[in-house]
Amino acid sequence: MRRETDYEYTAEVPKMFLPEYPEPRITISVSKLGGGTLGESYEGLWEFRVYIKGNPVITGTDLRTGIPQTHEETARIVAGFLSSGQYNVPTDQLDRLAEFADGECDG
Repeated sequence: MRRETDYEYTAEVPKMFLPEYPEPRITISVSKLGGGTLGESYEGLWEFRVYIKGNPVITGTDLRTGIPQTHEETARIVAGFLSSGQYNVPTDQLDRLAEFADGECDG
């Protein structure tokens, strides 16, 4: 199993509330299958893994982008999928993921 640091790009989903509110750390790691360079756009298959509190909650190598995307854009696509509520993500974190997916907060 790849570690979080083995991916080409990792974004930490920003917290929405004051520092004293106990929001879990959420990181989304992505790599372009076959290799990629940060800042460049690619279409095709991506590998991804999402961590909440340091534990992997979803992983895959089957994210296909039909139009060229950067690593950051691909991480936001993954956040959008997670914000649907169909995955093993705490429900109180769905809005946070949706805002990150929409680019409303910086990662």
